[in-house]
Amino acid sequence: MSDICKRNRFDALAQLKTLGAESSSHDGQAVLLGPTPETAKVLVCVTEKSGTSPTLDLSIEGSNDAESWTAILSLSRISAPGQIEAALGSQNFRYYRYRSTIGGSDTPSFTYLLAFSC
Repeated sequence: MSDICKRNRFDALAQLKTLGAESSSHDGQAVLLGPTPETAKVLVCVTEKSGTSPTLDLSIEGSNDAESWTAILSLSRISAPGQIEAALGSQNFRYYRYRSTIGGSDTPSFTYLLAFSC
């Protein structure tokens, strides 16, 4: 069983982003997780939003050297609190990170966390 599968659903070691607010686009830090199994999923839990017509676009990227990144999953136009689950599938990267793009007006922001699950 992959190490990532041994972790709890929102275990800190499997998180790409801890729960917190973001009000601007961001490149997350590289997280060393290793290959993922076919059953791997990305979980996004949005708890709050603010601003006028706020939107959140997320991209999950993988890398073997934490320098050259490949986009492997995109989640577009998240606009409301709730939980989103998306299949990641089997990936052979060592490192993972997220990239966020926040849109809208009147200081848009989202409070959310981003994690892997199996």
